[in-house]
Amino acid sequence: MKTLSYVLLTLISVITLSCERGDGPDGLDRTALLGKWRLSESLADPGDGSGRWKPVDEEYSKKIVEFKRNGKLGGTAFGDLNQYVIKDSVTITFLKANKKEQEYWYSIKDDTLAMGPTWPTHCLEPCGMRFVKVK
Repeated sequence: MKTLSYVLLTLISVITLSCERGDGPDGLDRTALLGKWRLSESLADPGDGSGRWKPVDEEYSKKIVEFKRNGKLGGTAFGDLNQYVIKDSVTITFLKANKKEQEYWYSIKDDTLAMGPTWPTHCLEPCGMRFVKVK
């Protein structure tokens, strides 16, 4: 009985410490995405490979997306999307109120989040958005 108690206590401790780091059972760090991000750049390639990341107009630079710990999505950047799930290390699935899904690729480097649609809506040419972390 003492051995079982020790094993359970050890297992609970490991799980608790893992959760504090933000890692899920699959090893993904879910804490890096949390918080508010402000839209800063966009990419829309016209089809000839000349597309480059460009700063967004002042009007769009006020768009914010907030990734909340409970999986809810806040802010003004994605009007009809209200939930998210980190699918893997490069894919986020967003959910609408009607539970329809939209997948985006994403990457985080320093205080910059880059993302773009992949399924079912996607771009035929490279496209995406960059956000900067709001302190």
